[in-house]
Amino acid sequence: LEVTFAIANLGGRKVIPLFIRDMTEFHQTEKILNEQKAKIISTSKMAELGEMAAGIAHEINNPLAVIRTLTDQIRELLEEKPLSEDLISSMLTDVIGTTDRIAKIIRGLRSFSRDGSDDPFQHVCLKDLVEDALSFCRERFLNHGIELRIKSLGEGLGVDAREVELSQVLVNLLNNARDAVENLSERWVQLEILNKSEFVEIVITDSGHGISEKIREKLFRPFFTTKDIGRGTGLGLSISKGIVEGHRGELFLDDSCPNTRFVIRLPVKHQAKSA
Repeated sequence: LEVTFAIANLGGRKVIPLFIRDMTEFHQTEKILNEQKAKIISTSKMAELGEMAAGIAHEINNPLAVIRTLTDQIRELLEEKPLSEDLISSMLTDVIGTTDRIAKIIRGLRSFSRDGSDDPFQHVCLKDLVEDALSFCRERFLNHGIELRIKSLGEGLGVDAREVELSQVLVNLLNNARDAVENLSERWVQLEILNKSEFVEIVITDSGHGISEKIREKLFRPFFTTKDIGRGTGLGLSISKGIVEGHRGELFLDDSCPNTRFVIRLPVKHQAKSA
């Protein structure tokens, strides 16, 4: 129940009417809307994962093939006398590095697929965050002949954030950029992290020539998409903007850039919303 007091002056006498409103229906409606939003987000993420499945499988199959080749070679070396310990040690180091690469892909996949909206804010290394996101996007760029340019990963930079949610925003922006340029004659996507003292910027630029003013007005609206039928729900940018704003940050289109550029601007320290 919501109780409201008001003071009124009636004939020189102060009267305090009491208003009582049943908020049960309001809270039930709010709960249903939040549940529906969560389902839509989950469906959107599963659709993205479906599109990325082939690339992810290729990303994992390649290092698995490397491990198999190296272990076969080690087996052959073990049959030789004398053994070259330095060579075997070097090959085992390669195996360990390759398994670490697979682990990074799986870690990025798990981060993207799960719900991180209730995670606590923790200090996140931006370099690790970006590398995890790239670990299962990179192959799709390669398959489409799109150059992925990493200009700066902001060595040593970090923010207070929900890591899973930020990873999801990054993957969405990278996938959007890839889709936007795949039919252009010049195809590249660039990512860089900039240190702006009290905040940092994750900047994703592609070789497109910007977005028209008419589309810019609708860009962050739910369900608006410029993609072909079956290739986009229109939920990505709207949800991504909400996630970034939940981090007290901004997600915006930099229309001063001659190419198409999206910027995630985040405060270094997160300040919780006041009650």
